[in-house]
Order: sequence, then C-alpha cells, then structure tokens
Amino acid sequence: MAIVLILLVIVVWNPFWKQLYLRQIDDTTASVEFRKSAALKLFQGYVSDAFAVFSERLSETEANTRATALYGMQLVAQDRINGIKPLERLIEELNKCDSGSNQPFVKTIAEICKVYQQPARSESETQRDVERLQLIAKTLIPLTESDQKPEIRLVCVETMQELSVPGVCRRMLKLASPEKGDLRDKALRGIVATALPDAVGDLLGVIASPDKLLAEEARRGFVVVRD
Repeated sequence: MAIVLILLVIVVWNPFWKQLYLRQIDDTTASVEFRKSAALKLFQGYVSDAFAVFSERLSETEANTRATALYGMQLVAQDRINGIKPLERLIEELNKCDSGSNQPFVKTIAEICKVYQQPARSESETQRDVERLQLIAKTLIPLTESDQKPEIRLVCVETMQELSVPGVCRRMLKLASPEKGDLRDKALRGIVATALPDAVGDLLGVIASPDKLLAEEARRGFVVVRD
C-alpha cells in the first residue's frame, strides 16, 4: 500500500512542479532573475523537456521572455550530452537578427563556447566538441565585419582567440592589419593560438608586412604550423 501511495504522489507531484516552473517562466510580471531561476529548476528537474520549452520561447519578442529562453537554452547547450541541436537552434535565431538585436545571442554562444573548450571526457566527446567549435567559428567570423557594432565584433574575436579550427587564424590576420585598439590587440594575440595549415599562405604573406608586430605574430604562427 505504501508503495502505491508513493507512486501516486510521484505521478501527481511531478507534473505539478513542471507546470509551476512553466508558469513562472512565462510570468511577464516577474523579474527576469525570478524567471531565470524557474528556468534553471525546470532544466534540472525535466532535462528531456527543456530543449522544447526554451526553443519555443526563443522567438518571443518580449525581452525578458527571450532572455529567459536564452538562459535556458544556454544550460541545455552547455550539457554536452544534448548534442549539437541546441547550438544550431540558437544560431537559427541569431541569423534572423540584425546588428541591433543580435548581441544577446552572440554573448550566449560565447558562454557556451567556453564549455566546449574544456577538456572532454572521451575521444568521441572531443570530436563532438570540435564540430561544435567549427560551427561557432563559422557563425562568428562574419560578425567580425565592419558593419557590425564594435562590441559585437570584440566579443566575437575574444571568443575565437583560442579556437584552433580552420578559418579563424586567417580572420585574425585580416583583422589585425587595418584595425586599431582592443580589436587589433585581441586579433594579434589570437594568431599563434589559432594557426593551422589552412592559414599558411596568409601567414607567409603577412610575414613581409611593414607592420613589425603583425609580421612577428605571423612568423610565430607559421612556426607553429611548420613544426
């Protein structure tokens, strides 16, 4: 009898908490901090439902609803067991944004990227992380163009500074030459860390640059690839 009662409580109680968290997430009168707290509880208690819940709300126009959904999707994406789908969903919404509204998505992807750069627990997980990092680089490289807001460009360069995936070093080289200030400094620091064989031609071309600092970083990057 006791076992039956326990099972009955679980059957009734489990959906109750899920519905409570959903109401709190969707409560537009509550603070965004309160709603994010509910998102965290839902993620922790209902992992299998979390992607669908937050994915649906990513398209909302109400700012705090979208912020809550972004936070929730970040939690889902940072859990390596959930695969690449959460990241792809974030990028899908990012691609719908213009330069005036993409900053929250860019910052969320930057936070997710930090997890994928941490040591993996297995060779297969390492390969999956590489695929995610390649997707992140492919997404962020165009956002370093001059038509984007300076803060967006800076976040993208910071995020890619140590991404050892094709295309990144070449972009760092191109940014380091005409840019000034923090963006140039961060691009310069990323050249050696991101140097790969696909950038050899670009590295050799920059070694002869009259910009001595840029030429030296290109030389060091070429040595990394060569050795």
